[in-house]
Amino acid sequence: MKCPIGGIGWIEQALAAAPDAPPELLATARFAHGFLIAQDAEDWGAAASSIDLGIDLLANASEPPPVLAMLMCLRGECDVFNGDAKSALARAEAGLAIVRRHPEARDVWPGMFCMWHVANAKRANGDADAAIAIFTECAEMARRRGLRVVEMVACNPVAEIWDERGVLDEARRFWERALRCRREIDAVDVGHLHGSMPRNLLAIARVAAKQGELATASKLLREALPIAHQIRDPATAEQIAELLAQTSHFEPTQSATLRPEGGVWHIAFNGTSVHVPDMKGLWHLRELVSRPRAPVLALSLIAAPTEEPLPVGDAGPMLDREALRQYRKRLADLDEELDDAEARHDAARHAKRSAEREALLKELARATGLGGKPRRTGSPTERARLNVTRTIRHAVTHLSRALPELAAHLDESLATGVSCCYEPRTNIAWTT
Repeated sequence: MKCPIGGIGWIEQALAAAPDAPPELLATARFAHGFLIAQDAEDWGAAASSIDLGIDLLANASEPPPVLAMLMCLRGECDVFNGDAKSALARAEAGLAIVRRHPEARDVWPGMFCMWHVANAKRANGDADAAIAIFTECAEMARRRGLRVVEMVACNPVAEIWDERGVLDEARRFWERALRCRREIDAVDVGHLHGSMPRNLLAIARVAAKQGELATASKLLREALPIAHQIRDPATAEQIAELLAQTSHFEPTQSATLRPEGGVWHIAFNGTSVHVPDMKGLWHLRELVSRPRAPVLALSLIAAPTEEPLPVGDAGPMLDREALRQYRKRLADLDEELDDAEARHDAARHAKRSAEREALLKELARATGLGGKPRRTGSPTERARLNVTRTIRHAVTHLSRALPELAAHLDESLATGVSCCYEPRTNIAWTT
């Protein structure tokens, strides 16, 4: 995650307080100082000046240490931003040569850091093919070592290059790989250079839209927009909103009905209309199809059709990290829906969403401090996941007898789990 700007001041205080510290330690402090000035303050000229002081400290070292390699590579990155790509490449390659003389450093973070900067300098010099090869090698090394942040920052430029070339499948593959890493380490925002969750989602959405997958693009953008607002990135939020308006603007080509009527359900599709007995899965389906491409928590689905309280039980870990993130996202969505219902004087909708919000808040309160730990079998979250998946699948199987086309559509469009979603490939106008 981003370090605070205050970190620059702390390092400066330490350097002033210990001018006689060992040269390698002072050089390491200069690396951290220059890194923060470059990455956080985005002042590459000032970063270069600080890094030069660190390089000078080790100029006479009999055996140049790995930190000198990293200083030289970071100094090369400053050259890229300051318009001297040739110098950047020379410095980065010299740094990589140094780190490769240290077996303990070349296959871990220092070595990957230097590889990334060589690739970045190659790209700045117009050798995109070499850049792709080195970035990809760096990403694979990071994957094997479990260094997800390094894997992410290596995948980003590869995706950018393929995107620039119009090779959409490869661009999307690397953008999605970067997103997986970002989700795993919860890297919502790592600064301008290495991007943020909403910018990553926006990049994938743009590629998906170019590939004609408008529904997928819309889903990604709907996830990205509230995060962009949350991290106060209005420029990215504006881009997301613009693309969302384009991808969401396609007319339904078919219509369907799914609504309760006097103890039974009226279901219609493509001119065929049937009535079926009441089933829990139909209530869950109704909630999902009324909010296409919007993730809905399984616990919310259980709360939606009835006023029954959420089940309680296992007092151990209940919510994993992804579940907590989905809970908080749904709460933010509910706040917006409550505001809209109040503005429209829709008392029924307001009461329904209020009940759902209260249930989610109670569940979050019970899970405080346990996010990131595995769910236990028998927890409310796990029971909801299993029950919702089972009841939805049962309902779809029942529908396949009378409305096989609709059942097939639902089967390919539904994703179930802790969070469920209706993601239609064909946009259908539902009456619920």
